[in-house]
Amino acid sequence: EILKADVSVGQVSFDLFKRIIIEDLHLNDRNGQKMITVSRLSARYELLSLLEEKITINSIQLLGFSIQLNKETPESEPNIQFLLDAFSSNDSIQKESNINLRINSILIRRGSVCYDVLSKPETPGIFNPSHIGINNFEATISVKALNRDSLNATIRRFSFNEKSGFKLKKLGGRLIANNKFMNIDDFTIQFPQTTINLEQTKVKFDSLHHLPLMNKDVKYQGKLNASLCLSDFSSFIPQLKSMNEPILLQSSFNGIGKEFYIPTLSLNDKKHIRINGRASIMNWDTSKNMYLKAQLTEFFLSQSGLNYFIGNLTGNVPPVIERMESIHFNGYAEGYLHKLRIHGEAKTSAGEVNTDIEVKTDFNNNRTYTGTLTSNNLNLKKILKQDKLGTAQFNIKIDGFDMKGRYPESYVNGIISSIEYSGYQYQD
Repeated sequence: EILKADVSVGQVSFDLFKRIIIEDLHLNDRNGQKMITVSRLSARYELLSLLEEKITINSIQLLGFSIQLNKETPESEPNIQFLLDAFSSNDSIQKESNINLRINSILIRRGSVCYDVLSKPETPGIFNPSHIGINNFEATISVKALNRDSLNATIRRFSFNEKSGFKLKKLGGRLIANNKFMNIDDFTIQFPQTTINLEQTKVKFDSLHHLPLMNKDVKYQGKLNASLCLSDFSSFIPQLKSMNEPILLQSSFNGIGKEFYIPTLSLNDKKHIRINGRASIMNWDTSKNMYLKAQLTEFFLSQSGLNYFIGNLTGNVPPVIERMESIHFNGYAEGYLHKLRIHGEAKTSAGEVNTDIEVKTDFNNNRTYTGTLTSNNLNLKKILKQDKLGTAQFNIKIDGFDMKGRYPESYVNGIISSIEYSGYQYQD
């Protein structure tokens, strides 16, 4: 009567001092559609621990469950809202929690969760936040201590598949925290061909309430080691589907609030790409005001890398870039994501070019390039594939450079100090 929805339970086994087992639980939403089903839910506990103002649960098992959530439109209430309302507190005054909890083992197997916004179209093979379908959900968790000012928990296993094709093979680690610090040890995320490890991750703060705010009182540091296979994330970016070669990533990081620093960064796949440098990101939680500084001491993209990365991500490699064969670059980038300045020296098989370019991105994600390019020995014959041209020395300005199909288009103004044409050297 409280829920005003159909509820049925197949069997309940109960031992007041030891355990409870619920089998074949079914709960429909208020439209009469299946919402929650559970094959078996059991808990073993120590009732006498309540005399010491503690809650001690030896094990919780949730086996074979299905949760089906939906809403008609993005603005509608979800079908589970009535259940949330039934168990929510009507007390507007927040009371301080005195919980003292220990759960030795939480075992979850054969779970599935679906969420659908019925008015939104589906996108088969591409992750869609309006149509989420999780299956084979499994978890093994231990909570050694949870009280008002401390937490000690271990995730031994956490995995699931999503209907778009995305798979989380394993997530695990140990978390220890109190009112002043949080340590994360042996944190590992595995996808089918990707492994990400966080080492020695430490977070310090003046108060636990400051942590979600990420203000100046929150300080953190750690190390990251990863072997990335980009095709594991093709459900989010379809262009990554054919990018199966592993990329090794190593970095250290630290930060204060929303200021994030990467003093060391190394990325390579031993074949296509090699990057070394450092970076910092200010206001990382806002895309509009995010400010980036990156110093590249080394950036190398091989000829095969041009085809592998640019070809897969854009569908084709512009002929001008393809003829460069490989690219070496060192320099820096600084600015907002919508207005980023790139300054440095690029070396290719066709010669060297010094760049000072500003990249602007509009609201439609269209990019234009404005700035200067200078060179003392650029081989135009090789880049433009024009037999009558040779090397050139120039200092030019470009305004609004953009790619129209496979070819560049821009307004160009500047000085060409010298250029070879039909075997003759022409100079300013």
